Amino acid sequence: MSEIKRPYSYAVPYYRFPETTMVWTTTGENVYTVVEQPLADNLPIAFDAVVQGRRSVSWRNDADATLVWAEATDLGDPAVDADIRDQVFQQAAPLAQNRKSWLI
Repeated sequence: MSEIKRPYSYAVPYYRFPETTMVWTTTGENVYTVVEQPLADNLPIAFDAVVQGRRSVSWRNDADATLVWAEATDLGDPAVDADIRDQVFQQAAPLAQNRKSWLI
């Protein structure tokens, strides 16, 4: 579940608003907070600039209860020299006990 939070802004589109992504049980209990992303109003002005930290969080289609996400190795700034721009991570359930992530 993802929740858009305040502060809202007229300077950036809604997908750059602060967002918290969580895993809930079927009864509505928060089991694990995946990421709390702040307002992304200071991204570099460049094509392919992204937020720092976890982004594009989703469930794997080919594995049971496994989250997958990307993280920028260049701090989200395409002007920074980096051999690898993004790393992809996964985390299998149980999420509350298995907080260590690893590179795929």
